[in-house]
Amino acid sequence: MFYFAILVSDEGAKRFAELTQGIPKHLDINTGEEYLDSKLLLYLDNQLVSQLNIAGSLGGQYVQTAQIQGSRETKEEAIQEKLRLQAILRSGALPVKFSFESIDIISPRLGPGFLTSAGLAGLLAAVAVGLIVFFRYRSPKLSLPMVGVVLSEICIILGIAAENDWPIWTLALIINCIILVLALWKKQEVDPLAWIGAILIPLLGLTSWTIDLPAIAGIIAAIGTGIDDQIIIADETIRKEKVYSLKEKIKRAFFIIFGSAATTIAAMIPLMFLGIGLVRGFAIMTIIGVLTGVLITRPAYAHLVELMKK
Repeated sequence: MFYFAILVSDEGAKRFAELTQGIPKHLDINTGEEYLDSKLLLYLDNQLVSQLNIAGSLGGQYVQTAQIQGSRETKEEAIQEKLRLQAILRSGALPVKFSFESIDIISPRLGPGFLTSAGLAGLLAAVAVGLIVFFRYRSPKLSLPMVGVVLSEICIILGIAAENDWPIWTLALIINCIILVLALWKKQEVDPLAWIGAILIPLLGLTSWTIDLPAIAGIIAAIGTGIDDQIIIADETIRKEKVYSLKEKIKRAFFIIFGSAATTIAAMIPLMFLGIGLVRGFAIMTIIGVLTGVLITRPAYAHLVELMKK
């Protein structure tokens, strides 16, 4: 069973009292409740979408606070019906026709002020991480690229989640496909990660997500793992072992990175499909962040390290 309260305007309450005055009542043998013979009809785009029984005690009464209740066979069906009725009732306050497409449970958007504060906090966190990395390696050549890669990763993730940017991502997908086809035609060696990233990232960009608190938490989690991965790459390349070449050291680092990314994504997939609301948003953004790092920013940082070592 579900129920929710509604508030009726003064004019609406007076009109309800006038229309229901004198309507006969009947007893429902199934529920044992007394209802008016007339029902409350709900229309959406001039089509009848629902009929509600009116309690007998409300006939001819001036009521500004009422309660709508109902039941369904399962809890999920009851929640869906409750949300459907609420959406229909809210549509009456709109100055335009309301197009009802689907019902879902989503977390609320955050205000612009909070997003600004979150962005500032992220920037300060990146600076703090940069200082720690600098004191760790004592080398701007290693620490500054790390900070730059982190900031670029944040921009890419936010760009993927942004709304109304599908033309940009469509153009990027077309250009990437042309470049890959030309590389195949010229028989040039292409990194498999470049293939996957060139196709997958624009496809993810064609969709959009609400940037809410769980999404920000997912971005932070992805960025945290990204810093760890870059530290692994840096440690492997500066290790004084002449047994392995620079490329072999980077391959060893990526073996660890891929394993870490796989376990993170595997842990997030059940939350993405089985979770609702807040948990799903966190899982989606974490997976996007990890994929962005593995397919774009980690190889980019590794290439920067190779250039610095030459």
